[in-house]
Amino acid sequence: MTLVNRITEGLDHLGVLTALDGKKGIACLRTTEDTAVEARRLLSDLPVSVRLLTYEDIVKTFGIDKA
Repeated sequence: MTLVNRITEGLDHLGVLTALDGKKGIACLRTTEDTAVEARRLLSDLPVSVRLLTYEDIVKTFGIDKA
């Protein structure tokens, strides 16, 4: 998770990384429409396991309030 955070910060804050389950290494990288494609490309090139979810999937899976 730290690797992804450092890389996104180094790339002029490509997105905001939020830990959903730090012990399991599960996080959410929130992006804007302008940075989403570049962020997906970056994540797919990293040597870590990545699963892309919609915001709605994250809310359902992790019980995060939409507010």
